Amino acid sequence: MEKILADEAQAAPLFQVMFPESGIYSVPFSYSSHVRYRPQDLQCNERQTSSRTGEFKQRLLALWWLNDEKAVPYVFRVADGTPRSMDAGCLGMLTLKATPELNFELNASGYIIAVSPTPAVVNAWIEHKDLLLKKVTPPA
Repeated sequence: MEKILADEAQAAPLFQVMFPESGIYSVPFSYSSHVRYRPQDLQCNERQTSSRTGEFKQRLLALWWLNDEKAVPYVFRVADGTPRSMDAGCLGMLTLKATPELNFELNASGYIIAVSPTPAVVNAWIEHKDLLLKKVTPPA
C-alpha cells in the first residue's frame, strides 16, 4: 500500500456531490486517511456483498455517470472540498469474485488510480441511474 499525501488529496479532482449520511458503521469512501492499493493487495473478507459494499457500488456508479462515463479517480474531493478515497475492502469484494464488477486503471507502480464499473454492472443499474444521481447530487 502507498500513503496518499495531503497535498495530493487536496489537489484531487472535485465532484459537485455530497454523500448523504450513511447508516452503515463505516462509510465506504474514506475521509480520514487515504491509502492507495495494488490489485494484488486487495482482500475479500466476506462471503456475500454487504450493505456497505452495495452503497459503495451505487455511489461509484453515480460518480462514473457524473464523470461522463469515465473512470472515477481513486482519490477525489466532494463539493465542500473534503478529500475522499475508495475503500479497499469494497474494491476487494467487487473484484475478487468469479465475475469482477470493477475495472482498474493503474499507475506505473501498479497502484490503483481510477475505477470504473464493468459494462454488466452499468447495464444492471441503468434503470436506476436517476435515483442514484439524486442520492449524491447536492440540491441546487
